[in-house]
Amino acid sequence: PARGLEIYRQVSLPMPAPAAALLAEGRIPVVAAFSPRSALRFARAARDAGWPLGGVTLVSLSAAADAAHDAPEPGRRVLAAHPGREGMIAALAGI
Repeated sequence: PARGLEIYRQVSLPMPAPAAALLAEGRIPVVAAFSPRSALRFARAARDAGWPLGGVTLVSLSAAADAAHDAPEPGRRVLAAHPGREGMIAALAGI
């Protein structure tokens, strides 16, 4: 029989105050979503705080990460052509 073993754990931390202030002022132009979980957590934080994302480009590593960002709507969405380091670098370089 197999036994459970935790080999990876992601602990969510609150948005640092300086970053939250910049988001509230609309001064963050790019947000990168590397996983559905992080995209969902950012979307919830943005919705709860009322951050204006109209000027933000959301760059997602995968379609799943992009879909997880359910609100508020960013000004632009960019999806990496290939999920992985090279795909994300190319997506970020293309904006």
